[in-house]
Amino acid sequence: MRISSSQYFNLNVSSMSDQQSVLSTMYQQISSGKRIMTASDDPLGAAQAVSLTMKSGALAQYSTNQTQALSLLQQEDSTLSNVSGVLQSIQTQLVHAGDGSLNDSNRQALATTIAGYRDQLMSLANTTDGNGNYIFSGLKGGTQPFTNDASGVGTVYSGDYGQRSMQISDGRTIAVGDNGASIFQSVSPSESSPVTSAADTNTGSATISTVSTTDRGDTNFSSTYTIQFSTSATDGSTRYVGTADPPDSSLSTTPSAYTAGTAISFGGQKVTDQRQAGGRRQLPDRAIDEGQQTTFSRRSTISWPRSNSRPDRRARKRRSTTR
Repeated sequence: MRISSSQYFNLNVSSMSDQQSVLSTMYQQISSGKRIMTASDDPLGAAQAVSLTMKSGALAQYSTNQTQALSLLQQEDSTLSNVSGVLQSIQTQLVHAGDGSLNDSNRQALATTIAGYRDQLMSLANTTDGNGNYIFSGLKGGTQPFTNDASGVGTVYSGDYGQRSMQISDGRTIAVGDNGASIFQSVSPSESSPVTSAADTNTGSATISTVSTTDRGDTNFSSTYTIQFSTSATDGSTRYVGTADPPDSSLSTTPSAYTAGTAISFGGQKVTDQRQAGGRRQLPDRAIDEGQQTTFSRRSTISWPRSNSRPDRRARKRRSTTR
């Protein structure tokens, strides 16, 4: 086969063009630091590169999630440690409040101190993270979890009951927080200690005793009980009637005769009135007058609204420490 001069020159030009194209590709690879400029350069290699890029991005996100999860858990741990410290301080004040040598001024100071600790607990329960999200509001990070109840007693939880979680590696997700209800409102009524309290309108000097537990298995053990005292218009005797929330079907709606010092029992618990003795004036049965009430509820404790007796110093102490 004979090759003409023009064909020979054309083959040389084509070869030089191919070499220049290869050289240009190599220059691009050297300047960019990439072997594959387009998928067509190496389809299989390009697919592997895409897969590796995705894995690298996922690993970077996992690393970010791990750092954030650690920060959130450390913040919650620190906050709960502070909560524990405040509760211990409150317990110390309550023990001090039992000192019989304290006067009304001392007890008022203790009540003020405890109210301050209560405000600290409210602030800790509404702690926010670095992004402004409430750490104890469940999945509703933008909603303040706890506010004071409009009644002036207790709080209202406005968060939800979800638990935030974060993926920190392939196939592994961890919880990075707890909702406020599970932290601050999870104490079972059957595990709490009842505490008595009195109505603010009560007068007189009798006080209600602490609540004694007789049967924790009683179906109405968790109810809040209120005792309302009255005086018979016919014979002047003192009577009482009890109500419960939630309702206790075993309670009688007819007033029962009341004898001073005799225990009044509801829902596996009982209380008695305490009179001043030991050289001080002994109060008559009629010291508990019509309209007086006592309550024992079980928010985190128990309270019986007291008789129509005006709280003495001991009664005021108990009431101040249960608010």
